[in-house]
Amino acid sequence: MTDPYDSDVYRWWHHSGPTPELLAAIDDRWLQPRGTVADIGCGLGTELAELTARGWQAIGLDSSAPAVRKARALHPAVTFIHADVRALPLSDASIDAALDRGCYHYLGNDDRNRYARELARALRPGGRLLLRAVAPEPATTSPKPDSAPSSAPGGSTTCAPPTCQATQRSCPPC
Repeated sequence: MTDPYDSDVYRWWHHSGPTPELLAAIDDRWLQPRGTVADIGCGLGTELAELTARGWQAIGLDSSAPAVRKARALHPAVTFIHADVRALPLSDASIDAALDRGCYHYLGNDDRNRYARELARALRPGGRLLLRAVAPEPATTSPKPDSAPSSAPGGSTTCAPPTCQATQRSCPPC
């Protein structure tokens, strides 16, 4: 299978700016003003660029080497690492927050447990996880990401593993 970041498939889920959920977490001060944050399945690193601009130290982790390469070129102030979320290359208690906007829901139960153990290990006491996952049923209405091709059927971009409802193709694991 071709990596979605080697084609334009990633455009179905990529956002060119920070998501409303991240902005709300910042505005509500649910995420503290500064610290070290890791984005699990970071893609092109858009949310990390926003947090870096706000004073955070940012680390992006993704299993897609093309995504990591593109993210490094787009956001040189952010550290990006090609990594497996089930074996995070982070020290114990080294991050204040973790973001996940599309990784957890692609994992099976055993891998979800490994993911949870890894995040618990890497997060400092009191650390925060902003986890955004999709529902198992496709949404009847949802906005298209701003960079999605205009041919998205019904404007739906909600994924339900293992098939992306927007493209009817297998969704990539994080």
